[in-house]
Amino acid sequence: MFHLDNGSGIDVMPPQKQTISRQPKWFTVGDTQTPPSYPGADWFNIVQAELLNVLKDGGITPSKSELNQLSAAIRSIINKNQIKINDASLITRGIVKLSSATDSNSETDAATALAVKIVNEKTDNAHYRISQVHDFSIDVNNRVNAISDTFLCEKTESRVRSPGRQFHISIRNDGAVAMYSYMKNDFSWSINRDGWFDGFVDVARIGRLEPFVKDRVLPVGIPQPWPSEHLPAGWLECNGSPFDVNQFPKLAAAYPSGTLPDLRGVFIRGKDNGRGLDPNRGILSFQDDAIRNIVGEAMFSEMSYPVVTSGAFHVSSNPSTPNSYRVKGGGSNPVVRFDASRVTPVSHDNHPRNIAFIYIVKAE
Repeated sequence: MFHLDNGSGIDVMPPQKQTISRQPKWFTVGDTQTPPSYPGADWFNIVQAELLNVLKDGGITPSKSELNQLSAAIRSIINKNQIKINDASLITRGIVKLSSATDSNSETDAATALAVKIVNEKTDNAHYRISQVHDFSIDVNNRVNAISDTFLCEKTESRVRSPGRQFHISIRNDGAVAMYSYMKNDFSWSINRDGWFDGFVDVARIGRLEPFVKDRVLPVGIPQPWPSEHLPAGWLECNGSPFDVNQFPKLAAAYPSGTLPDLRGVFIRGKDNGRGLDPNRGILSFQDDAIRNIVGEAMFSEMSYPVVTSGAFHVSSNPSTPNSYRVKGGGSNPVVRFDASRVTPVSHDNHPRNIAFIYIVKAE
């Protein structure tokens, strides 16, 4: 940058002419209606003075050989007039660095809106969790109170009360367990450490008592007399019928043939097993009816009368029986008959005194 430097210039800047227009005017090359613009000496003097003053304020001497003096002068003016602002601290104002970190230990960084948002969200979440913990602690306290009210531990025994506080279970150091009734002011039942039970418990209240007893009282396959036409559950009639060995595997172990014995109208007899009263019998073998031999005696002769009889023999005056015996000589014709009913009760078959039951067998 340099000032006007030829013989056409003067040493002192002329006074500025009077302002013609406050409206900014712009150069034009003109046309048929408008003449071209010309700046005039006044305008050039003003511009030159402005530029030279910039160089002066920037501490730069005008030079024709340097074409960057104007920009250098502007930078110099900025640097010269720039106010230095130090970094902020806890006791002085200054420049701070923005940070979105929520776990920073810095005392000079400034939190951004994002950091504040994150902290607020974490605070809200923490408040919610604290509220939950508070509610949970109340619930735990209530439960602990309920437990402490239900359970009581003393030196010699521990007690568990019922919710209605009408009963409690006691467990003592000697191993005894008992239920105490506050309504009776006494123990309803107790069990000592050896398992002996003292008290009354309704059978209906003992869980799985029926299968427990069923598996231990009578083994599967044993026949039993039953006083009804209606069979109990789990039992079959001993009528010689086959059964499903897959459905009743325990029964099949007792009767591998898959057929039940037919005990209708017959008696069960103990197997001899070497005693000699009923030899040569197999298990479940059938034996038809029989009786011991019945004997009697009839003594008579041609010279004696009446005929002497004993036992099942007797003399009948009626000679109509086909197997009668006519006595020789004399004028009488007695008949000797055999009648077992004279010495024992008789029936259509041989049997002892009895009562009719249905034989059933435990199937499961």
